[in-house]
Amino acid sequence: MKEQLVYLGVDIAKYYLDAAIGREKCRFPNEAAGHRQLIRWINQMEGAVQVICEPSGGYERALVGAQIRVSLVPANRVRQFARGGYLS
Repeated sequence: MKEQLVYLGVDIAKYYLDAAIGREKCRFPNEAAGHRQLIRWINQMEGAVQVICEPSGGYERALVGAQIRVSLVPANRVRQFARGGYLS
């Protein structure tokens, strides 16, 4: 059976990372300790997780350098995906 990929969205701000997967949401500090907390949270999930975020004026750089796979996606592409009915 093919493993399903789960998408986790992260809104990046100067001081916080707001992460959401389905209806579950968490806030982490945008610093090394917060990145480790986010990684632990992701590792508790079953299956493969793809982290999606948009470039945020440089605030995303540290997260991109953390030990997780992160895709930087332009915000308008995410909105178009949602409008297409793929997100509910």
